[in-house]
Amino acid sequence: MVKGLLPALLLSVAILGFTPYIVYGHYVDVDGYPEEWLSVNIAENTHIAVGGEYIWHDAAYDTRNDFVTIVIDGSSDDWLTDQLKYVFSRDSTDRTPQAGANLDTLFIGWNDNYLYIAFNTSNTQSWNVAYGIGIDAIPNQGYNDTTGGSDAWDRAITFDSTEYGIDYEIYFWWDGSGGTITSNNFCNWSASSSSWDYYTLNDIGGSYGYTGDSNIGLQFLELEIPWTALGFNKPVNFSIIIWVTGDTGSSAVDTVPYDPASEDSDDEWNDPDVLSFLKLFVVEPKYATMDTLVDITWVQITSDNTYLYMLIRFNDLYYVGHNGAPGIMITIDTNTSDTSGGTYFGYNSETQVASNGSANWQRQILIDLANSAVQDGQPVYGDGVEVWNGGSPLDVVDTSWNDVSSSSSLFVANTSNDVVEIGVTWSDLGISDPANITLRIEVAVVRVTPEGDAWDPDGGSSSDVLDCVTTTGPNTWDEVSDGYVDYYLEVPFNSVPEPIPEPGILIGVATVLLTIAALVFYYKR
Repeated sequence: MVKGLLPALLLSVAILGFTPYIVYGHYVDVDGYPEEWLSVNIAENTHIAVGGEYIWHDAAYDTRNDFVTIVIDGSSDDWLTDQLKYVFSRDSTDRTPQAGANLDTLFIGWNDNYLYIAFNTSNTQSWNVAYGIGIDAIPNQGYNDTTGGSDAWDRAITFDSTEYGIDYEIYFWWDGSGGTITSNNFCNWSASSSSWDYYTLNDIGGSYGYTGDSNIGLQFLELEIPWTALGFNKPVNFSIIIWVTGDTGSSAVDTVPYDPASEDSDDEWNDPDVLSFLKLFVVEPKYATMDTLVDITWVQITSDNTYLYMLIRFNDLYYVGHNGAPGIMITIDTNTSDTSGGTYFGYNSETQVASNGSANWQRQILIDLANSAVQDGQPVYGDGVEVWNGGSPLDVVDTSWNDVSSSSSLFVANTSNDVVEIGVTWSDLGISDPANITLRIEVAVVRVTPEGDAWDPDGGSSSDVLDCVTTTGPNTWDEVSDGYVDYYLEVPFNSVPEPIPEPGILIGVATVLLTIAALVFYYKR
């Protein structure tokens, strides 16, 4: 019976995907396509070791949400470089530009307290014009007259009643000869009276700032609106559009997002416009300022005799190769028996590993996805030169912050698959024999510059980490507010821990048991 039973049992184990050593997990072609990696179903903030892989499922939408603050001073600097922007919508390039009424880009940001709105223009002249912002925050309510009526400032602008009801309009008048904004209104549609209530931004606790002059007109405008002024204590999903128009009775001559109604007539300044191309922004109610670009969702680890492989999956890795892309920091404690080694994560992120010294590292893998050398879907190799000294955006640093990476180590970022796939040689990690070892690994992410400096979200000395592997949450700030990431993965490369039974695995186990029972019955026969 034993002679026939053992091969059947081994076959069943192979079908289930178990392997006795992670170090001989499986070869990975580091190409940015995760087909070679396992797909399992485990709860968030848990791990499993199965099929030669160590798999961590990170909580989604747990990026820190404590910090987004735009300084309303009329400068675009904090929108373009230092601050986190969630989404933006750019004007269409196929319209006919008008020198003093030419919108360019709409920017949106938010935190728990404020909605931030900004836009810039491509104006080259200064005209007398009005800039309007329409917000639909309450579905199936609000101003939506399509019968040729007028809006809060008596402009010939209405909205598609089948899609939107505008609850708020914010208006600014630009005095072309004076080169300044001379009035503003925060207009609230009253459903009970079917009319507008008029306030200034200051009245509702908001503010605005701008740049421009009498030669080139308005160039940039930013404002903040308390969520409470929009009728909510928490952020909500909303739709928005901005437009530029003329005096009383005029219609829209440019919009962002681009709406064809703004150029569907030979007399565009005076024809009634029905706008229907609003931009929807989805604000996750529980995590008001989620940043999907740096939101880790899965970390998977495997190896062979030459490489340690890792797969980092993101919620939405929507760009690489530009300032503000993720900076991935992976600390590796190769000597778990003492507290020697480095403590700080890289990129000047003002964050350390576990405060009790149990995960002090001997090597740290740094991946600067903001560097222009990172091209979507293309491999990036180590070169032994730190990125902050002009080297490759792949660094494997020792405790003296020297890059010891070889050209055999590499990673590939693929925005279509929202993954970064990594292969670092064991020799680059200072390990000659990967068998019978245990690594303690921490993973954290910042937004980073091409030169390897973390964005500073709050302008202070607190941690810059936006997401990390941790069970503390649901806001990453709960973990990093003290400057430490105390949670680490302990990954043995000498044996695979018993996996957490999942429905699919349980079915497989049942299959094995049935196979054994059938074989036992057969051999007894």
